[in-house]
Amino acid sequence: MSNEFKIRKDFQSVEEEIYRLTEYGRVFSTIRNRYSELKNYEDFDRIYNLPLEQKQCFEFLYASGGDSSFNIFNILLNFNSVQYYPTLTHVIQDLEKIIDWKIELEEILYKSEEEYRNLNISFYSIPEMQLLHKKQIEYLSYINSIIPLLKDSIIFEKENNIIIPNSSFDYDNLRNNLIEISLSETRNRNAISKESEDETNDRFRNALHYKNYNVNDQSRGGESSSGINAGERDLVIRNERGLDESVIEAFILKSLDATVINKHYEKLVKRYDTVGNRVNFVLVYSKTKKFDELWEKYIDFDGFKNFVDTQNKYSQKENVRVGISEYKRMKIYHLFINFYSHGED
Repeated sequence: MSNEFKIRKDFQSVEEEIYRLTEYGRVFSTIRNRYSELKNYEDFDRIYNLPLEQKQCFEFLYASGGDSSFNIFNILLNFNSVQYYPTLTHVIQDLEKIIDWKIELEEILYKSEEEYRNLNISFYSIPEMQLLHKKQIEYLSYINSIIPLLKDSIIFEKENNIIIPNSSFDYDNLRNNLIEISLSETRNRNAISKESEDETNDRFRNALHYKNYNVNDQSRGGESSSGINAGERDLVIRNERGLDESVIEAFILKSLDATVINKHYEKLVKRYDTVGNRVNFVLVYSKTKKFDELWEKYIDFDGFKNFVDTQNKYSQKENVRVGISEYKRMKIYHLFINFYSHGED
């Protein structure tokens, strides 16, 4: 991605898609300029000597191609502007409008090719304009493939107050069970406050087994930090066929340690999920008496994109906080659990 491209803050979780759209906009700008060059090419004037129907066909070939490319590049190059597109929903609405132009361009192209085959003379400009039409149609197909990705984002979900359907695996149930287990384990915080990360992971693994989940701990998979060997994932939830459905990464946090947070988060989103899970989880074992303060700092941590505090939606209990971040098409639930014991004071 170009270092010069600066995505607006509210679109950061769909940064790659917006970047691609703006780059497509530059392609359409080049196409528009090319139409103008061909219109001024000396042999294009010869169409005015053709019968009326053919002349109008090729005039329309130029006008439709030039106008559509001009309008498309203006739209695509303005997506990063709050002035023109205050929300992602506005972006998607305009994308869906320009996709409709694809059918019209195809019809005009087909008609012009048919008329051109019936000519007794050859042109340079007309076949070149037909190629530009084909290129626009091709890139409109690329744009069309991006729309579902944008609609599958947390931003669009929030703006439209909808719940995006999950796959057949019940991630909502897994999330609720992890919250329930977390709340249950806070009753054991006196012991957990002295435990290692692996020992606390064992508690969650056993509880998930009890709830009939197929869960493996320290499962070999993904990549290690060196990128050479497979990494050791904390907990992996698998379906009845033995396929990974969700990775759970856990770590202890006593203060806002950026190194610790980045290390575990990067492992989860970039190395441990090798199959492209829809949803993964982070369990943060908080061991500080300043639990509320640490949660507020965690919410604002720079390493997360589009972090949403969903505490009131999923849990009313003060000792388990819940948030959601997004990485590409992956949704990550963060369960922030108070395992601090006053016996440690």
